[in-house]
Amino acid sequence: MGKQNGVKYAALAGAILFAVGLMLIFLGPSIGEGIGTAVLRRRGGMPTEELYLVKFSNMLGFQIAGAVCALTGGLGALLSGGRLSRESPAAGTKRRGLHHVSLKACGEEQFRQVLAFYRDVLGCPLVRAWGEGTLSGAMLDLGGALLEVTASGAPGLEKGVFGHIAFAAEDVDAVTQRVHRAGFEVFMEPSDRNLGGVWPVRVAFCRGPAGEDVEFFQERGTSSENCPLDN
Repeated sequence: MGKQNGVKYAALAGAILFAVGLMLIFLGPSIGEGIGTAVLRRRGGMPTEELYLVKFSNMLGFQIAGAVCALTGGLGALLSGGRLSRESPAAGTKRRGLHHVSLKACGEEQFRQVLAFYRDVLGCPLVRAWGEGTLSGAMLDLGGALLEVTASGAPGLEKGVFGHIAFAAEDVDAVTQRVHRAGFEVFMEPSDRNLGGVWPVRVAFCRGPAGEDVEFFQERGTSSENCPLDN
């Protein structure tokens, strides 16, 4: 937003400079005439040719200055306006980032199991909860986004499926041990990978209470921020 404001101010400054330049171009003759008249009065008289040169030189000077201002300001305003139009999102398309991932549990019992897994095993704080029975719902803080859990899922009901939920972790091995102790399936033990040959990571996968795949993702040699799993 700060960068966009800077571009807006640059476009405005360019437009103002352009307007000032046009004023100098159109008012140049009047300014030259006024300066010539003032010089004539101060001297008490002067040759006609010299008076003409004073008026003409001043008029020309102001018009040249006006042309430079108009050209510089107009070009600056056009460039800034073009950049602003490229950087500004179309109306209604501005995004504010990921809000939540939805997970549907099948009934109240599985809903409670899912809450216990993410809240107690993985350490995700409960943000809000609502409803009762199959209308139960809750949101937990994943660290930078929310997980929405509802009890309204039905076995065999086809939905758009996310491949997995990935948590940033500072110690994948320690988190995986917590999952083991809680009795959940770890179907991929911690292992080192090198994504694209240039991004070394350490990852592990487990199965959540509703059958969802959960990944623990550690960037090697870096510190992960907003990580509820290591608290």
